[in-house]
Amino acid sequence: MYNVATWPNDSKLGGVTLKAAGLIAADNSATAVYLGKGNYRLVITWTACEVATGDEFYNIVIEGDRRDAAATYYKVGALGCYGAANATGDTVTPESGSFEVGMLNPLDNNVRVRTYVNGTVATGMNFAVVAYPINSKQ
Repeated sequence: MYNVATWPNDSKLGGVTLKAAGLIAADNSATAVYLGKGNYRLVITWTACEVATGDEFYNIVIEGDRRDAAATYYKVGALGCYGAANATGDTVTPESGSFEVGMLNPLDNNVRVRTYVNGTVATGMNFAVVAYPINSKQ
């Protein structure tokens, strides 16, 4: 069912890295990974989000394509981090940590992570994304 040989229908096994930890200071598109049909838990872990000037905007977007349209990607989830000038004008202290997003992959498709960055960025944002299969009946 899964393309990764170590992934039987059991969520106790390790995940597949969609984006390795690393600093992003400009728009970026990670390589698409074929996960296979099923349910997944995506864990987005960020350790830094620089907003020193207040006009920064970072958007982590999870995209999937369809088997019959492999080059066309659709947004399935997003997580943002931004400076105060992009929101209410209040002082913002971005928190680091892990965020989990559930994803159903019914079309047997590829998944990738894109990052959009805008504003006066000095260092950027550091994050990783790992996909874990969820044990379910197929």
